[in-house]
Amino acid sequence: MLIQTVRYILLKFIRDGYQMVVHQKSYASRTKIPPHIVEYLTSKETLQAWAGMSLRWRVKQLWLEKQFSYCCKSLILLYKKHGISYRATGYMHYNGFKVTEEERLNYAKKLKKLIDSNKPVIYADESSFNAWNRIISKTWGPKNNVINLP
Repeated sequence: MLIQTVRYILLKFIRDGYQMVVHQKSYASRTKIPPHIVEYLTSKETLQAWAGMSLRWRVKQLWLEKQFSYCCKSLILLYKKHGISYRATGYMHYNGFKVTEEERLNYAKKLKKLIDSNKPVIYADESSFNAWNRIISKTWGPKNNVINLP
């Protein structure tokens, strides 16, 4: 059994007339981004639609939607140039704001009735129940504008 080393195979290629071509990694050239792509990337609608996506997903989505290739680092620079920053997300529950004064009074009356009847009342803070929902902790968005998460 003949054991061939890499060196032996390469020498055989050269002896048989093959040429070795060393391919260098090509880096993307810094071309000017078309204005319609910049407008698309910085629009509130796009930022809203892409709210839960990482930078890699955003680059892939840009290729799928506009057939424009761009790298993550350049996307960060473009966002920062246009005042779009990577901000922490905040959660606000609006159900408490929709409750009318009459509903609050009815709730207080029911609670008073339960306390007076000597039944055990258990209070649970609802913030502990929805803590698992905070998967997305940051997203790209313009300052002083609200981006709703999916």
